[in-house]
Amino acid sequence: MTLAIAEKDFLRTVVEYAELHGWMVHHVLEQAHHAKRIGPGFPDLVLAKRNRVVFAELKAEKGQLSAVQQEWLAVLRTVRGARTFLWRPSDWPEIEKVLGEYHRPGVAEGQAPPRHVDPELRRRSW
Repeated sequence: MTLAIAEKDFLRTVVEYAELHGWMVHHVLEQAHHAKRIGPGFPDLVLAKRNRVVFAELKAEKGQLSAVQQEWLAVLRTVRGARTFLWRPSDWPEIEKVLGEYHRPGVAEGQAPPRHVDPELRRRSW
């Protein structure tokens, strides 16, 4: 089953889930003045927690990576200790696994997804 969710809503959901689990989150804005400073194609999210760093490019189900996005992910895969991902809404089980590996103190294991999770994602049991 394909989940119909806008990329910006998917991004918000992943950010909230990451924050819920204690990750520090940096979202790379796609505005022209930021893209020029950072460089086009850099992954949407940089997530950091303890001794871990995750670079994640988020796409809608049918969204395609540009050549420069592919190049960034390929280069970042060579960085020791860094984990890189291309995530789509259908990858939610993997997202939960990767970001839920460590839980923020005081947050109960198995707590409900963040409030902005697409209703279809809420109903599914992973």
